[in-house]
Order: sequence, then structure tokens, then C-alpha cells
Amino acid sequence: MPKSTISQSSVFLLALAVLASFLMARTDLPGIKQPASEPNPQPPAQGPVQSQGQYAWGVDSASPSTTLHACVTQSYGTPKYWGRYLKDVASVSKGLTKGEVAYLHDKNIKILPIYNNFSAATGYDNGKKAGQDAVNTAKALGIPSGVYLFADIEASYAADAGWIRGWYDALHASKYLPGIYENPVTGPFANAYNSAVQQNPAIGKATALWSAQPSIGVTRADKAPKFGPAKPASANNTLAWQYGIQGAACNIDTNLIDTGLLSRLW
Repeated sequence: MPKSTISQSSVFLLALAVLASFLMARTDLPGIKQPASEPNPQPPAQGPVQSQGQYAWGVDSASPSTTLHACVTQSYGTPKYWGRYLKDVASVSKGLTKGEVAYLHDKNIKILPIYNNFSAATGYDNGKKAGQDAVNTAKALGIPSGVYLFADIEASYAADAGWIRGWYDALHASKYLPGIYENPVTGPFANAYNSAVQQNPAIGKATALWSAQPSIGVTRADKAPKFGPAKPASANNTLAWQYGIQGAACNIDTNLIDTGLLSRLW
């Protein structure tokens, strides 16, 4: 076979190979089927957590942890998390600062964020406004997505289903998850919550509840009771229990929370 014929054939075959490679690389041409490929890794889902059946001890305080940490560790034990308020509220709480965040994280203590810039939990618009304020404050502090933010509904507060729905809707529309500190025994919360869940069942599945009952007294970490919070009658995800308030040695409250919730603190 003449050498010129071999050369022309080689060029023709090479051209075909190049054309085939080009066509296979095009995903916008009809009739071209691409081989299956591994999808890009996605971050883990940031949906609500379910109970893990294991519990971690920690504290919450209205005052900065920087002034209480030494007392807590000496008198009660080492907390896995510390509940702190997002805002300054006159005569009630000192708000979390970036300096305190660094202080706690340096000690490997997670932060349970609490929003308490309200004194009544009534009205859908008020609940949604509170939720949006909590979200904006959390963003300003640098709290990452997927963390629960807890509204502090005290037993003495007026409460209704509209406020709870508004809080849920604001958090649900954000990168954060809805939580509520509540008293299911004393005050109007239980009825308000049950009505809210009837109106929107998703609230009962997605909202983490932090129960204030029963209140049996502050203890050391190694003397903490078995997890046993009171709960509302409706479907609920009660993952935290404040079982003791106002410690004698340090002005803190003691808590047990499910380790599933612990993984979604900051």
C-alpha cells in the first residue's frame, strides 16, 4: 500500500477521533447521552433533628459567661454548652458579644442562642417581626446556618398561636431553625402551641422545644437527673430541659439537652 495512502488514512482516523471527543463533550446537542458521573458533594441537610436518646449537661445565664465560667466549673462542672441571650434587654440580660463567643469557643463550649427582646408572645405579625430580628442579630454575630435560635416565652407572658406561627415562619424562611423555650405546665403556652400545631402541623415537627418543667433544682453535672421534661399535648420535639434555676453558688440555670440538638448549636 502506498505510503501516501497510509498517511491520509491516519489523518482521517485522527480527525474522526477528535470529532467524536468534541461531540461527547457537548451536553447541549440532541441525541448525545453522557455517561453517569458523580454529583458534586453537597453539604448535609439542615432540617430539624430528632432525638438521639443521649443527653448533655450545660448551663444558661443572663450575665456573660466570662464572669461566671470559673465559678461554674468549680461549683457545678464543665458545661458542654452555654445558653446566652442575643440581645441586651434592660434589667433582664446582657447580650452575647463576639468577644464572649471567642471566649466560649476557645474552651470548646457550644453556644445555645436565646432571643428575648419581647415581653408578650401574641399576634402573627409580632412573632414574625421577632423572628426576623433574631435572624438579623444572629447573622451579625456570625452564627452559621443550621443552628437553632430559641425564643424565650416565659410562663408570665401572654401567648397565642399567631405569634408562634409567625416565629416559625420567619425562622423557616431563614438559614436558621426554630426553637422555643417554654413552660408547658404554667401559663398560656401549652394551649397556644397546641392551636399553632393544629393550624400548621409542620411546627410540631420542626420546632425544638426547651421545657422549663419540672423544675427540680440546680445540680452538679455528675448529679443531673434522668431526662424527663414536661411536654405539650400536641406533637412536639422536646429536646431540652431546664431542670434547675438560679444556682446558689453562681447565678446560672442547669439543663439537659439531647445530643441531636447539641450538634445544631453554635
